Amino acid sequence: MKKILGLFIFLATLLVISFAFTKNQKENQISTYFLGDKLLAKKGYFDNLTEDKGFPIIKKQNDLYEKNYSEFNDIVHDSNSNLKFKLQKVINEKKYRIILYTILNNKKKDSIDFYENIANIRGKDDYYCLSYLDLKKNEIWQIKVFSSKANKNLSFISFAKKKVTKSGNIKTDSLYYLDESLELELYNFKTKS
Repeated sequence: MKKILGLFIFLATLLVISFAFTKNQKENQISTYFLGDKLLAKKGYFDNLTEDKGFPIIKKQNDLYEKNYSEFNDIVHDSNSNLKFKLQKVINEKKYRIILYTILNNKKKDSIDFYENIANIRGKDDYYCLSYLDLKKNEIWQIKVFSSKANKNLSFISFAKKKVTKSGNIKTDSLYYLDESLELELYNFKTKS
């Protein structure tokens, strides 16, 4: 009887350790995806992008995105629910984009430009869209800017937090900054090209 009880305790302990290891492996696998720079979700992030500090911060972040997405293949993140996230790369001669799709019950529900880099959009300016996906909160933090390498300055288009609903829709939760004239200029450029 003692041998059976000892064997039972041993097997139960082994099962618990195996479950914890499997869960830890899954979490480590998720963290290997580059889901954007967490700095975007940090309190005071946008306020710290002053004229003298903003350009180097955005440039460094864009370099980080380019590094992580240069060898990137499309990925799908499976969660414990029916909601999945897919990151897909789209490249042409002037544009570099990563699109984030939400997938519910194996059907695409919504999408958003997650990362975008367009060279020479306004004469010599570049356009960057940088995002961060917080999987724990189902939030997307996003900043859109025109960046002038010649003058080393930025023209902010928008900074927002979006929420992914249980139905897979992406909704703006908080719009912290918006320059409507620059957003219109960007829209006009994208529709022409």
